[in-house]
Amino acid sequence: MLIISAGCAKPKQTQGNLLSVDFPSDAPLRYKLTSDRNVELNFDPGGTLSKGKDAGQLQTMTEKLDMVVAYKAIKTSDTGTTVEVTFESVAVARSSMSGRGNSGQDPVSSIQGKKIKFDVGPTGTIEDANEFRVLLEEVMKQAFGGKSSGIKDPELTSDLIALVWFMWDPISSVPSPASGVEAGDTWRSQVLAPMPMPMNLARGVEYTFKGVEPNQAGVGVIDANYTVSKERAPREWPFPYSGSFQMRGVFGFLRGYKVLGVEGAGEYRYSIELGRLETMEQDYKAEIKAEMPFGLGTEGTTPKPNMIIKQKLSAQLLK
Repeated sequence: MLIISAGCAKPKQTQGNLLSVDFPSDAPLRYKLTSDRNVELNFDPGGTLSKGKDAGQLQTMTEKLDMVVAYKAIKTSDTGTTVEVTFESVAVARSSMSGRGNSGQDPVSSIQGKKIKFDVGPTGTIEDANEFRVLLEEVMKQAFGGKSSGIKDPELTSDLIALVWFMWDPISSVPSPASGVEAGDTWRSQVLAPMPMPMNLARGVEYTFKGVEPNQAGVGVIDANYTVSKERAPREWPFPYSGSFQMRGVFGFLRGYKVLGVEGAGEYRYSIELGRLETMEQDYKAEIKAEMPFGLGTEGTTPKPNMIIKQKLSAQLLK
C-alpha cells in the first residue's frame, strides 16, 4: 500500500491497496466530530480520613464537545493542498462535580461559524496551521475573560485540538511513505490525550493496517492501540497555555498531577477509492493522581486524590 499526499497526483498502484488523503474542491467533506469524557474523582482513595469509607469521597463529572466541521480544497499543487476548514456547528455540554449542568457557555463554542485554512503536506501532515493557532489564542482570551492571564474558566480546547489536529495521523505518521504498507504492518506515533485540566499529555499509539474490510469493498481498516507515551509531547503541537494562572473549580484546587497509566484502542476506516476518512473511534482510560494544596493531619494521613478519566473521540463522515 502506498501513502500519498492530499490533492496530489496519485502514483500508479504497484501492490496492495492505495490509501490516500484527498479533499474535493467542488463540495466540502463534512464530519461530525465528538469528544465525550467522564471523570471519576476520589479525594480520599486510601480512606485515611474517611476511615475506609468511600461515601462522599467519589465525585463524577462529564464533558462533551460536538462539532460539525467541513473541509474543502481551495488550492492544490504538487506539494500539497490548502484546505478551508469551517466550524459549522459547535456544542458543549458539561456537568459539574456536584452533578449540576453548567449553564455558562464554553469558550470553544465561540468558534461556531468561523473559517480557517490549513496547508496539508505530501503525507497528510498539517504544515501551516497559523490560522488555527490564532483561533486557539482567541478561545484562550475568552477563557481568561478577555485578559491574557489571571483566573481561567474551564474550556475544551484540548478536545478541539485532539479532534482537528490529529485527523490524519495514521497516514502522516507512516515512517517510509514511499515504501508503502501492507496488511499486518505496524508503526508508531503520538497523539494528544485531552484532559479536563491543562496538560499537554501525549498518548503513545501503535497503528496496525488490518487490510480491506471484507463486507465493505474499498474500505481499509487501521487499528490503534494506546499507552502512556515514553516521550514528551512534540513542541510543534498546538498548546495555547503559557505563563502562570489559576483555573476555576476543582482542577484549579488540586495540584501536582501525575499520570499513572493510559490504555485503550481505536479504529480508523478509510475509503480507498475516494481517499478519505469514513469513521474514527478512539476509546481509552487514563488514571491520574493529584495532591492537595495543603496538608490535612500528618503527612501519612493527608489524602492523595485519584481520578479515572474515560475518554471517547469519534469522527463520522456525513453523507
